[in-house]
Amino acid sequence: MLLKCPYCKATLKEKRDVCPHCKAFIKNEMNKLGEAKPEPVYSTIFFIKEALMSALKPEPIEVLPSNIAYQRRPSRSLSKYLIGGGVMVVLGLFLLFGDLWYQYIGLTINCFTIPIVFLMWFIQNDRYEPEPISLIVYLFGWGAVAGLLSYVINPIIYPILGAAGGALVEEPLKLVGVYLFARGKLFGSEINSHLDGLIYGASVGAGFTSLENMLYLFSGDISNVPLAMLTRMTTAFMHIAWTAIAARTLGLALALRGNMKITDLLPGLIVVIPLHFLWNSVPDFMRGWVILPITLLILFREVNMAVADEVSWGFKLVAPSEKRVRRRYKYTQTRRGS
Repeated sequence: MLLKCPYCKATLKEKRDVCPHCKAFIKNEMNKLGEAKPEPVYSTIFFIKEALMSALKPEPIEVLPSNIAYQRRPSRSLSKYLIGGGVMVVLGLFLLFGDLWYQYIGLTINCFTIPIVFLMWFIQNDRYEPEPISLIVYLFGWGAVAGLLSYVINPIIYPILGAAGGALVEEPLKLVGVYLFARGKLFGSEINSHLDGLIYGASVGAGFTSLENMLYLFSGDISNVPLAMLTRMTTAFMHIAWTAIAARTLGLALALRGNMKITDLLPGLIVVIPLHFLWNSVPDFMRGWVILPITLLILFREVNMAVADEVSWGFKLVAPSEKRVRRRYKYTQTRRGS
């Protein structure tokens, strides 16, 4: 049962001698309340009485709703996405045995399916303040652009640093897309927490690795595609994870400080560039037994903690409105034009 000041009617979290809002002395009134009444049983009879009383004299509901009222989007199983992804991969592999155009379609399906399935896991974790799918797709597109840019730049630094040097090109290119997105006037307010940074970073990573898959597979031997896809599955996940981890700090900086600086790119890059550099440098068994588990541990812990932080910040009760941001921008633009 909610406690209220008998004078100003303000809600109180606990019994008080003096109301913190109107400063009235309410000790006697609080003592008369006694023990809090047990919560009523919400049966059909209860709601019949409530409906009749409300028709005669509506009164405010003085009890908190159940937890389900705040659960904007419950966690759902990824099984259907995994099954759907598996079906698409098998379909893509079968198309490789057809004519040339069927082979192209099969390769394209295989290139995009695995990154999208990984990305769906991130989206499922965004329970209380779901990001617009259109913006996730938008940053997915930037990831593809970053992939094309790295495809041009990597050969320049390869003679100096070798394949491992790709980390110094690819990670900043991917992350700068999230940075520019967050700095923009139109959609910058979409990022309200570090979980948002993780999700938009994963979107960029998924777009990057999808394009990279196409560059690798379309330039290789069709007969080696099944084996190459197994290799690319791990690499695809790593690209998504690295960009998500790096973009987390951008979301956190924007949430805590209210703005973003160019130097906010550094913390995430300091974490992920060494992981990416080592991934390209060490033998395969070191990738699978050292780099992959470390990245998984960092990613899952940061995602779970970010979800918990959104709850503690009150997003479970009142989450920021994404549509409100866009409406406010359109209204501002209209006023400026008038």
